[in-house]
Amino acid sequence: MSITINTLVHRLRERLAQAGSPISLGHTHQLLAAARGYTSLAVLQASNEPVDLDQSMHWIVDVPQQRERAVSLAVTINADLFTQLLVQTSHEFDDGPHIHASDADLAEHFVMEAQEAALDDSDVAREMANTNCTGPWEEHLEFVGSSFDTPAEVGTLFKIDYEGHVQGEQDRDRPYSGHSVNVSVELRFGIVGKRLFAGPPDIEVVGASLDHGYYDEDDGAPSMALSELEAIAIELGIPVEQQDELEGAEVGGDTTSAGVPNGYVVDIKYCASSPVIDQLRKQHPTQQIWVLGNTLERINRFE
Repeated sequence: MSITINTLVHRLRERLAQAGSPISLGHTHQLLAAARGYTSLAVLQASNEPVDLDQSMHWIVDVPQQRERAVSLAVTINADLFTQLLVQTSHEFDDGPHIHASDADLAEHFVMEAQEAALDDSDVAREMANTNCTGPWEEHLEFVGSSFDTPAEVGTLFKIDYEGHVQGEQDRDRPYSGHSVNVSVELRFGIVGKRLFAGPPDIEVVGASLDHGYYDEDDGAPSMALSELEAIAIELGIPVEQQDELEGAEVGGDTTSAGVPNGYVVDIKYCASSPVIDQLRKQHPTQQIWVLGNTLERINRFE
């Protein structure tokens, strides 16, 4: 089964009216075409993109194009509200497409599958066998970016990347040899339109390596002690020679919903503007960045 834009239009108009932002049928059609990445409904209809949208498809809303089209039509509508209600409307159809406000939202939709792939991967299992940890293993992955370009080229692949770790409890009866494996997972969709991707995705673990950023328990001191800024730079993937630009960053512990320690959060809201910080803020609008934190455990506390 599938649905068309016409089906979405009528249901979306009802939601908009209930939210106090009624718009005409024609304007709703035009804004939905813009959300698909097109300048008008006529241009979308003249394209080769699928008319019928089914549950295998994932649509990332083109919010800038949608906002621009509203201005050109002199339609007074909050773009964020329109996107929010469009995403909610898509949830009402069991046989319709999955609509997402951003590529990060799409990544969140599949993070559980990516984490399961990490737990089932043979390379991860082999690296975990080199640690002194026991099961059950726990995993944590974060969205780190995508290959999304506008317009997307039909027939190519849209990729989403996750990074994180798999870890277990330490076996106290064995010499400590690490308890965490750094993991990278890639999720790939076929591109069928400017903002339209077909699933189910292909999920592959593309990296698995033992994290060596741990304490040397022979003397209780961290091996290769680092300064705090050095450690933060390494965790964020910033060249160490640019560590001074991270001055003002604050580090706090992160926990799961059950209160279990789960990495760290680096807060950059008090950092001065610089090319490094501006790029980090672009990638992480909340200005809070989750990191594994093993390098942070090597900070020289007596510097």
